[in-house]
Amino acid sequence: MKRRSFLAGSAALGGIASCTGEGDKDSFLSSLSNMKIGEYSLDEIRNNYRADLFDTWLPFMDRHVIDHTHGGFMCNTRPDGTNISDEKRAGYEGRGIWVYSYLYNNLAKEDKYLDVAKKSLGLLLKNAPKGIAMHPARFKRDGTPSAAPSKTVNSDLYIADGIQEYAKATGDMKYWDMAKRLLIKCLMVYDKDSYNPTGGRGYIGKDAALVPGIRIMDDWMLFLWIATQMLRQKSDMDLLMIVTQCLDTIMNKFYNPATGLIHEILDHDYTRPINDYAHVINFGNSLQAIWHVMAAAERINNQDQFKTAKNHLRRHIEVARDDIYGGMLNTCVNIEENRWRLSKSHYVQVEPLIGLLMVIDRLGEQWAKDLFGQLYAYERETFHLHARGYPIWMNGADRRGTFDFDSCKRVGNFHQPRHLMLNLVRLEKMLG
Repeated sequence: MKRRSFLAGSAALGGIASCTGEGDKDSFLSSLSNMKIGEYSLDEIRNNYRADLFDTWLPFMDRHVIDHTHGGFMCNTRPDGTNISDEKRAGYEGRGIWVYSYLYNNLAKEDKYLDVAKKSLGLLLKNAPKGIAMHPARFKRDGTPSAAPSKTVNSDLYIADGIQEYAKATGDMKYWDMAKRLLIKCLMVYDKDSYNPTGGRGYIGKDAALVPGIRIMDDWMLFLWIATQMLRQKSDMDLLMIVTQCLDTIMNKFYNPATGLIHEILDHDYTRPINDYAHVINFGNSLQAIWHVMAAAERINNQDQFKTAKNHLRRHIEVARDDIYGGMLNTCVNIEENRWRLSKSHYVQVEPLIGLLMVIDRLGEQWAKDLFGQLYAYERETFHLHARGYPIWMNGADRRGTFDFDSCKRVGNFHQPRHLMLNLVRLEKMLG
């Protein structure tokens, strides 16, 4: 059923009841909840998401990962709850602040969740940098820095993301202002022509050419995501300009019409590199960027922008799908030579599910239902560790999705819970 038809027929549930009678309304909602996506009904998917979040992930985090004494997240933890170390990372703190603030804002307005975000933010603010310096990359358990400030903007962007969501949770706009200053600082650092010259070597190799002032699509994805969320709280001309620039950069500059795909690396002047960097695609990042574009379109109800992005979503999923073993591959090292890394990451299995549910909600297109059903079933069967006695998920695996306990050294505190919460909120809305 198309979301447009649902809204047109029921501006409010009370409107349905008054026009058609309470029984007809109940029948309508019952048919929607039983609508199948793959082998699951919407109601089953919603209930699974709720159980995964509240019955397994949150209790595990509370018992084993959250530092209730000093604040923050000890993510170096195995699936059985064993802490490998109590080290904390700046970027994971920002991610965790967002998760627990969003949880409080949208699904469970309980002080215990907001307190987790508050204590993590307090840990970060102990050593907040001045000027254009980045936050320290890592901390000891008590918040003492154990590494130098990061040379890239990624961690600080996640911190800005967490702080802006915390601002919404507390209603204190000083945190919104703080997030904006962080975002602007990151843009200033990112725009230097000497920025992160080794940023592409993780894809090509340690001896690959330097790219001073490198443009990485992953960063533009975050700029867009943060600014879009902040604009939902408060109109701001600077952020509107950032969103406009991000949309143009992602959809026009990083997009390569020759492949029909969003590539990962550009030179500083936004031209396509003349070496192997030109052919790198990180599908986990591209898929996130695409649904961030869709979210920006939703904010202003730009249907054309949404439809363009959803076509990109379909193309990227179809290219990165593993038709042999199921699921999604993440990194294509060279799209021209069709050279892939065959390991699989959990986050690239769940990010397309966010975008696909957006398409199902707004447009009701069958291809999105088909792909959602396939990826959702694969993700639950392959990456969930519940059947093996652990209440969380693998972060990564080989191409076949083999479980290796010894390689499970970190608990994800962002992509999986964000996927659960965003899709749960949307399903609750769809189901009335």
